[in-house]
Amino acid sequence: MLKGKKADFTDPILIIIILFFLAVSLVTSAFVVTKLKLVIQNTPLNDTEQAADIIASMDTLVNYSTQNAYMFIFAFLVIGTIVSSFMVKVHPVWFFLYILFGGLGVLLAVFLSNTYNAFINAGAILSVAAQQTKINYVMQHSVEIMIGVVALGAIVMFSRGGGAEPV
Repeated sequence: MLKGKKADFTDPILIIIILFFLAVSLVTSAFVVTKLKLVIQNTPLNDTEQAADIIASMDTLVNYSTQNAYMFIFAFLVIGTIVSSFMVKVHPVWFFLYILFGGLGVLLAVFLSNTYNAFINAGAILSVAAQQTKINYVMQHSVEIMIGVVALGAIVMFSRGGGAEPV
């Protein structure tokens, strides 16, 4: 699957788009699971012997699993970008293109970070979004993170010297 994968100038843009949609999806999922938990707690379903286990599982899902999955995917994307940057040999003349796309990725991070902030401050989802501290931290600091990813990717990709032949 990774054979032939080479770093691309659009990697930072793809990372921030994936992180944004994943954050919105996971926070929305946590909101839905929280509402389902309330249905179980406030109906005769709570009288079953499995209700306590189901409610505990839902709490674990909302408070830990979604955040840890997000952080795992975030780390995988960043490490994958750095590794793929190392795997390709690019002539330094293309540095301007990498900086241009990196700048677009950082600019996109600003817009998506603000959009995510407006999303989590919506009235209905506010209480659930406040519990998603790891996701909120990454999205609120996505501009700084993207600057770091672009800089590190550029250093790794262009520090190996020029040449057109792949490694």
